[in-house]
Amino acid sequence: MIIIDVSQLNKILDVVGFPEPALLAQLNDDARVYLERMPRRPSRVDFSTHFNRIESRAAIDLVEKLLQLDPERRLTCEQALEHPYLEKFHDPDDEPSGQPFEDDIFESENISVEKWKELILYEITTFI
Repeated sequence: MIIIDVSQLNKILDVVGFPEPALLAQLNDDARVYLERMPRRPSRVDFSTHFNRIESRAAIDLVEKLLQLDPERRLTCEQALEHPYLEKFHDPDDEPSGQPFEDDIFESENISVEKWKELILYEITTFI
């Protein structure tokens, strides 16, 4: 069972807009059907207006490129570090790059909420 915080999803979609048909087609059936039943939202907000307290145009550009629903369009960590907004912190000699971490071991498991709670508690109490 996957628990979805609908209010959080609504807040995300209010900012980044509704997924494009190509992205919807990539989602699993449950997620796609749920999203298709939701009321359509306007396209993504104007980030310079929505985040009007951010004065740096480069910062707004970075946020726009990071807040993409489609992971294929989202900046990678390496790309983000090379963005002009982070230029003063960027040091290619001190930024090791590793393989992407993907752990989908639980994706196909049918785990009860109580079991999830046990697993999360275990992770928290054994974290060093």
